[in-house]
Amino acid sequence: MTKLSDSKNAIVAAYLAKYETGNGFQSKAEMLTSLCEDLVSELEFCKEQLAICGKYSGTYILHVPIQYMQENPKDKDLKVFNLLKDQLTKINNGEIAAMILPALTDESGNRMFTLEYVGPQKI
Repeated sequence: MTKLSDSKNAIVAAYLAKYETGNGFQSKAEMLTSLCEDLVSELEFCKEQLAICGKYSGTYILHVPIQYMQENPKDKDLKVFNLLKDQLTKINNGEIAAMILPALTDESGNRMFTLEYVGPQKI
């Protein structure tokens, strides 16, 4: 598998060669527009590959108190749950690397919110 920078450099070199020889582009603006489209396409491909790799390498599981998952939670509980769910989705998709959890404990001193990484063998 090639690194993104290797692929990007190859794409840029090919476009510059086409432009310099006059094959394929009427103007520098046309060449740059086409180049940007190809680089964005390459980046999207790499993001998809990273997401696929993430699915095979494991996932994160967020443990929250049941009150946050009830059918009709309080407004504040629903807001917290939706925020945490959104952050967890972003972690699993590789969009963010970390999240902040409330430092709440129950009457026994156990954390009410925990984030756990589960490898592919346990999924």
